[in-house]
Amino acid sequence: AAASSSAAAAAGSQIPARAYLLFDSAPPAAALRKKLLEFNTVLNDVDDLAPDALITEEEAAEGGLLDQLLASLPAAAAGSPSLQESEEAMTLAGRLLRWPAGQLFPGLDIARCLVLHPAAADAFAAAAGNMSVPVLGTLSGALAAVAVSELGPALQTGLRLAVNCFKHEQLRAWVLENRELILDGFAGCCAAGGPGSNKGVRLSMATLLLNYAVAAAAAGTPGGASSSGEGSVQLLSGLEELIGSCPLDETDSIHRSLLALGTLMVGPGGEVNRELVGLAKDLGLGGQLQRFSGVGGKVAAAVQEVMQLLR
Repeated sequence: AAASSSAAAAAGSQIPARAYLLFDSAPPAAALRKKLLEFNTVLNDVDDLAPDALITEEEAAEGGLLDQLLASLPAAAAGSPSLQESEEAMTLAGRLLRWPAGQLFPGLDIARCLVLHPAAADAFAAAAGNMSVPVLGTLSGALAAVAVSELGPALQTGLRLAVNCFKHEQLRAWVLENRELILDGFAGCCAAGGPGSNKGVRLSMATLLLNYAVAAAAAGTPGGASSSGEGSVQLLSGLEELIGSCPLDETDSIHRSLLALGTLMVGPGGEVNRELVGLAKDLGLGGQLQRFSGVGGKVAAAVQEVMQLLR
């Protein structure tokens, strides 16, 4: 028998997804320090970078401000209430976001951890700017720079920074308000054979699209595109590209893409949005899902749920 409109909310169902996913593992401090100082040396010879964007000798000294910032990242990523990041450390983190795209990913990785801490998230949100007029040294400037960089490490860390902006309310509001330009900027980075066509970038994009879909399913979320409007069309377009490029062995990326697709088509009460189902069919997503039918495990279960919606 055909599924009822509330079937997606049944016990054991994966769809709709209701929780935001995060990238909350702190990077190894020693490796990050080494890369930052390596890039800092390279950037000493770059004429169009303001000298005050560089790490000073005093900051780079053992036990200095850079070490303090890096040592704080595990607590920041865990959202530890006992952590009080100094104003100097936050200023240094912002300066690292002014670096050119080719040397930007270590600063993005630091910001990725910091935005998971409530106080740091508020500070980033207050200075974030708008993606329509990106500001150097802020989230808007950093994400705008990396989105057009075509550099795998920068794309991956930039996407994961955007993903982690969903944890706290102030930054969640910012990432939702700037959804159109953020997703437009990263559009095409997961296309087969594209510059960002690697496993890490695909997983990052799948997670970002899933978080936007979760927001879209939440009634009244600003920028959440909770109907069949422009936002949902943009998310479906991104999912079409991603689902079409995922190799069969990338089960996490596939699974998160499927959850995002199903969540977009199901409202918070379990009702199916027939207009979005029709649009997904028009995009050929039903046919693309057929190649995942033999993957097994959580992917197979998610494929079954999404195909049920597309009938």
